Amino acid sequence: TDGVTAHGGLLGGAADALAQQLAQRVLEGGGEPSHTAEIAVSGPEALDVGLACAGSATVFAHLLPSAQAALLGEGFLGGHPVALVSCSDGVLVVAGAGAEQVSGDLGEDLTQQAVERSRQLMRAGVSRSAVVELGAGQGLVDVWVPETELLLIGAGALNDALSRQAALLGWSVRTTTEVAETEQAVATLTAADAIVLLD
Repeated sequence: TDGVTAHGGLLGGAADALAQQLAQRVLEGGGEPSHTAEIAVSGPEALDVGLACAGSATVFAHLLPSAQAALLGEGFLGGHPVALVSCSDGVLVVAGAGAEQVSGDLGEDLTQQAVERSRQLMRAGVSRSAVVELGAGQGLVDVWVPETELLLIGAGALNDALSRQAALLGWSVRTTTEVAETEQAVATLTAADAIVLLD
């Protein structure tokens, strides 16, 4: 919001300067809620920033209204899947295990289409970005699905077996054996996580 502070990076940093320029234009307003620009990354530049190859991309900058930002943040902090739909008509956030929370309005038809596309992508259970058809145009849907952490309370052969099974699912595993450390671990869990108590 201050036009200066930035977090993260695009294309290994190769598109950061362009992204910040576009963001500044959006923040300054002037009637356009979003701006797009093309960027080409050369072979040497791609290697310098750790990309696999040269290429081009479209950078799309838009405002994220406070209500949508709040719902997005709540999803991240609560461990719920969230989707951000961005298009020329605005932005929409869909959140919750059943994609039941919606913030934003793209108009009745587009909102309904955007929510349905988001739900389809969220059901896949993986974080990803996808370009989707919305009305006569296109939109970008970014989906973030939290990684499950399995808290195993207790050690032994069952712990070892469950740890291996969790690894197959792509879950992270934490083991505790003492009451104090278990209480601390439980306090950090989200809705995406699971507990197994081994007695």
